[in-house]
Amino acid sequence: MNASGLRAKELHERTRIAAIAPTRSTSGAAIYSRKLYSRLPAEIIPGEKPALLVLRNAFGHRVDAYHIQFEYRGFGGFAKSLISLVLLASILSLKRPVVLTFHGIVTPDGLQGRKLKKIVMLAYLASYKLAAHFSSLVVVHSAAMRSALGNHYGITKTVVVPIGTDPARSDVQKSSNPSNLVFYGFVRPGKGVENIILALKQIKRPDTQLVICGGLARGEEAGYLAHLERSVTENSLDGQVKFINRSMTELEKLAYFSEALALVLPYTDRFVEASAVVHDFAGFATPIICSRTPRFAELIDGYDCIKVEPTPAQIAKAITVLQNDKALWTSLANNLLRKTTEESWEEVAKKHLEIYRSVIISQIRNDGS
Repeated sequence: MNASGLRAKELHERTRIAAIAPTRSTSGAAIYSRKLYSRLPAEIIPGEKPALLVLRNAFGHRVDAYHIQFEYRGFGGFAKSLISLVLLASILSLKRPVVLTFHGIVTPDGLQGRKLKKIVMLAYLASYKLAAHFSSLVVVHSAAMRSALGNHYGITKTVVVPIGTDPARSDVQKSSNPSNLVFYGFVRPGKGVENIILALKQIKRPDTQLVICGGLARGEEAGYLAHLERSVTENSLDGQVKFINRSMTELEKLAYFSEALALVLPYTDRFVEASAVVHDFAGFATPIICSRTPRFAELIDGYDCIKVEPTPAQIAKAITVLQNDKALWTSLANNLLRKTTEESWEEVAKKHLEIYRSVIISQIRNDGS
């Protein structure tokens, strides 16, 4: 066996990865990375630091490949994140193969209403294309994201690996007549939370309760949360709506999801990404009511969710259907639960290990030739 063959065999026994990822608590990519790399031979390097410090840290590790986890403003502000992305991908690729994960794909549709839309889109277009050029492979979380990269950026060396799904919760004792509605996630414009509140007024079942959990990701969006609180009072729903302005504790999750009729996610934004909330809570076997935005493209209407236009009337209609159709409720819950095995974090980690080994072996063969 030649040197390249011996090295390839060794890689199948031991693969070492340095992952450059956000680490702040409000970052979805940070939470994702902690879950993923706890199952892989990898060390996380904080990507928020100046790019030169990140590079020095990365070069200080003896690794076989680098993996960059990129999300909007993940490495700082708008400009810093994009500049860091290109610098890291281009320089790291000189030493080892680079795998790049995009946690969101910016498109013109997703930038509707934003200032300097054309300039912002051009900046993302140039940065994404350059970073992908220096990377051995690009990972995205859904077929919709893959299509967006191809259609808007011309990036085709991609592979779809879903977000990992947390385990099934056998400790959740479901009520025989659930009545809670749960919204979970950072409360911000574009999530459509106001429409769940207004939908509640149209529900005839008086014991229907809504729990809005997550709090603010950005202090400057506090006005939106205040608007929601006023809407609850103005519509005389104080007794039916509860705000939890932080993440739920494990005990709270058990309590609220044991009584949960549905997890309601009526987003109005057009961001092309995948919903971590879906994968975080699939194990609670609670049907999902969601909007028809690209974020939920991986879900199938009538199979593991009910998709609606994010209006109060349509949300109320879907809630009423679940209240009256126990068979549908059970079917949606069971199909959603399948993600806990088919898309478990263990399965996602295995797919990443296969990706790392393929790009490493490919580089070894190229170097050998």
